[in-house]
Amino acid sequence: MARFSRISYTAKRLYQAFGGEAFTPDSDSLSQALFVLEEKQFGNLSAQLGGRIEYVKHDAKPLSDTAISGAVKDSFTAVSASAGVVWEFIPGFSWAFAISHSERAPSAAELYANGAHMATSSYELGLGYQLQNGDIVLTEHEAEKEAANNIDITFRSFKGDLTFTYNFFYNKINDYLYLADTGLTMADLSADHGEDDEHLHDDFPLYQYQQQDATLYGLEFEARYQLNNSNALLVFFDAVRAKLDNDGYLPRIPPYKTGLGYQYSGISWSADLGVTRYAKQDKVAQYESPTAAYTLLDANINYDFSISQLDMTAFLRATNVTDELAFVHSSFIKQDAPLPGRAITVGIRATF
Repeated sequence: MARFSRISYTAKRLYQAFGGEAFTPDSDSLSQALFVLEEKQFGNLSAQLGGRIEYVKHDAKPLSDTAISGAVKDSFTAVSASAGVVWEFIPGFSWAFAISHSERAPSAAELYANGAHMATSSYELGLGYQLQNGDIVLTEHEAEKEAANNIDITFRSFKGDLTFTYNFFYNKINDYLYLADTGLTMADLSADHGEDDEHLHDDFPLYQYQQQDATLYGLEFEARYQLNNSNALLVFFDAVRAKLDNDGYLPRIPPYKTGLGYQYSGISWSADLGVTRYAKQDKVAQYESPTAAYTLLDANINYDFSISQLDMTAFLRATNVTDELAFVHSSFIKQDAPLPGRAITVGIRATF
């Protein structure tokens, strides 16, 4: 059996920001792409081939509060290809192997952002600029496409009481695009690049999009054991390392995570209990602070019933039962916005 598909699309995006909090100039983005995907079955082996070519063009409009005094245009042609096989060597057990080369063009925001971003309490600066003694000027360096070479290996068991999935991945990325802390604040910018008094936040850190070669690798594991028709146990683990090739770590990378869970499913009653441990993240980028480990305990119980023609569910949900003080390492505002404390929710859902 063989399946073949070919898809093309054209998309045009208009980006506009209004008011004193606008930090990206208006821009028009045109994207045209062609996708090809083919799949064929060879007994207990299935194979896939895919390809994609995309043309992206950005047209940024002048904005008086930025270094862009005239229209700026950038265009990219990105080519991607992938190949993979899945081998069910024993009924219920399979290996999967995939390799890919993928390219991505920078977005308009990654290129042209220039201003205070209130949602992240920071000042964002795009690839299209550089700092010169506190002045923001257009850079003479052209932005590059991200180009990633990826390997994925997966082992699965999906038959019987014990099911599990192992996944290993390795990504080598040239010109990886990320938002880096420069170690500066808005106070280090020249006055003509500040905000109006009512929007002035001199303590906001200055982040700028940068491109460097990087390597990301990690693994994921998930297993489920069905004790009987009603009860099941779950366990999972995932980890990722993200390093810059010229030394150092990428910012805001989640720490190792391990979890255990229990599920009950009866005729009318169902419940689940889960505990997740987030490890300390001390593999941090320059100017980034470590994040302490924490454990979250969540529970949920449901009762299904019917009233007339309505299917009803009464539920009791408890999150962060131990009221743990937890900070999310991937958040720009982790110190100002920790995860919510203990919360209990009672409610009824109706389906009709």
